[in-house]
Amino acid sequence: MINSLTTRTLSEAAAKSLSWLADDGFQYVKRHRCFRRQNEGGFSYIKFHALALSQRVYQLTFSLGVQITEVESWIHRLVGDDKHVSHDDWTICNYTVNVGPTSPHWRFPIAGDWTFTSLEEFSSAESQISEFVRCLALPYVNEHQDPLKLRRTLIETPGHATNIEPYRSILAIDCLYCSPEQTTADIAILEQRYACFSLQAREEFNVFVAAVKRSIHMD
Repeated sequence: MINSLTTRTLSEAAAKSLSWLADDGFQYVKRHRCFRRQNEGGFSYIKFHALALSQRVYQLTFSLGVQITEVESWIHRLVGDDKHVSHDDWTICNYTVNVGPTSPHWRFPIAGDWTFTSLEEFSSAESQISEFVRCLALPYVNEHQDPLKLRRTLIETPGHATNIEPYRSILAIDCLYCSPEQTTADIAILEQRYACFSLQAREEFNVFVAAVKRSIHMD
């Protein structure tokens, strides 16, 4: 019997099993394999990845994201990027392979990645996947519509996000919604974190911080 499991059929099965997200205002964007919802100040994203690990083994994972459009516009202006904010601009994101019962980043009873060798195996895991989305993914994108909660996650539980440059979102939120004192305090925290990073990462961080200070006249 020929195995009917492919990235396409796994994607179709995942999209169908999560169609209940429409009840929470999400629309499925097939081209991006993403459930997307427009919020008052931006967008929420629950995106799945159907990957072929070998000719027989396939993996399903999720990327969770929220875009606060005002924050992303501020970052674009600060770094001199004249491009419009797009759906690639996520103010916070998490790749769910970092989630699970033994994860050092985010402990959760259900691991955020699944492997299959047949569509029957997907069907057996379907209820668990829906539970993961309902109990972790949906609360994550709902909570982080609030920029102050988003900032708190990036500062206090950085393992719950996989942003490449989290300091951009943190300091943008500080400048837009918090006090100069909060910005100064967060810069100090971030300077300690980035002290052990690579030279290039530290230089990029320092350039952004200098731009932040100029923008709010902290120099």
